[in-house]
Amino acid sequence: MRNIRLMLGLGMAVLTLSVAYGQGMYWESVQSKGDQGEMKSTAMSYAMPKMFKQVDAAEGRAVILRLDKEMMYALDMNKKTYQQMTFAELEAMVKQATGMMEEKLKALPPEQRKMMEERMGGMFGSGKPPVMDVNAAGEKKTISGFSCSKYVVKKDGKDDQIVWATKDVKEFDAMRKDWLEFTKRMQSMSPRAAGMAEAFKKIEGFPIQQEMGSMKTTVTKVEKRTIPAKEFEVPAGYTREESPKMGKEN
Repeated sequence: MRNIRLMLGLGMAVLTLSVAYGQGMYWESVQSKGDQGEMKSTAMSYAMPKMFKQVDAAEGRAVILRLDKEMMYALDMNKKTYQQMTFAELEAMVKQATGMMEEKLKALPPEQRKMMEERMGGMFGSGKPPVMDVNAAGEKKTISGFSCSKYVVKKDGKDDQIVWATKDVKEFDAMRKDWLEFTKRMQSMSPRAAGMAEAFKKIEGFPIQQEMGSMKTTVTKVEKRTIPAKEFEVPAGYTREESPKMGKEN
């Protein structure tokens, strides 16, 4: 299940961060937790038309997203192994996981079920999916050298997260078509998340920073870069492992 979470995490990265490239883009982002910025982790992202890759060097893991092939690859760089999954297979797995979770929730006492559904943000369970919206706050500040505008993401009318986006990354429009295509696929995987995907379309520009609770993700470096196609392929010498199955931990 670890690689499933990594794949889905990459999907959200595409929805909220990987929205910019011309011939190609490379950027680095740092995720931190807490007021003192503890538990820091750095991700490196690479993008070309229809292709995206995110690397977590500290964890020794990477995920490659190929819109042109409708494939996802999860790489373990320490073991030199990889798993692959088609978008259709991932969609089926997410739907299966959703069904299993909803069955587990039904078996819980009403109060406990309600608490669990609230913790998961309405993603599972019989209740109504949360209503998501994005509002421009009218505030500006400079982050990582970029002039950013503040957007407040609301869930059921309450503040859920803050996004600071910039229009300084001029290659934004070149990625937008791919972004919308993958957004559509993500919505089909989890219809209850469709509201979030639609809401994020209101953000104008390239998100430089996101704040959600104690977690903060900040893009620290952006470069226009032509990236070789081989960067989006499974490296030579890697051994394929069985794709993740429900009920197994990877």
